[in-house]
Amino acid sequence: MKTNVILADNQSLFCAGMEHILAHEDNIQVIAKCDNQVRLHQLLNYFRHSILLCSSAFDWQALIPHMQTMGCRSIVLLESGESPRSWLELGVNGIFYRQSSSLALIDCVQKVLKNDRYLQMPADILASLYRQAISSQIFSMLSRKERLIVAYVLQNWKTSDIAAKMQTTEQTVKNHLRSVYRKTGTFDRLSLALFAAQNQLFPSNLLSDTA
Repeated sequence: MKTNVILADNQSLFCAGMEHILAHEDNIQVIAKCDNQVRLHQLLNYFRHSILLCSSAFDWQALIPHMQTMGCRSIVLLESGESPRSWLELGVNGIFYRQSSSLALIDCVQKVLKNDRYLQMPADILASLYRQAISSQIFSMLSRKERLIVAYVLQNWKTSDIAAKMQTTEQTVKNHLRSVYRKTGTFDRLSLALFAAQNQLFPSNLLSDTA
């Protein structure tokens, strides 16, 4: 038995392309296409227990409860640069990016059909999450005083100013900096600043962590 799929997108050519790709799947039938919210709600009423593949441009706050009532599953079509975070919180079954391949589209729909969740993440988002993970590891490596000193260094404070702020000696600040260089694989203030930028270590979060 084939599962009904509803396509909702304001880009008609792209919508037709998705229909063409999914037409080759034996267990999937694109039952309807639409480009406006009113028509979409009508289709959901008529085709219960279907899969909705819908652009993020639609009003999902209204769609989610309606789909749940109708027993439908959902796949959101995101544009490049849109974060998947809010859609995961909204409870969609699948996340698919417009610039992705036809094979990825098929994989997404097939997994949602099997009641699995599908999250496709573009390279830039994966890279960002990787940097966040590295940033977290760095936080755990550095002591509270070291994080504080790094925050001041990133704001271009002089060693003497840091020592005065922390009520310690310049030599103690230099010792802490050497420890930071060793732990981060850097060798001076410039390389530390570049390292911090690459790994999302900003003065604001460094200082808030030491408050």
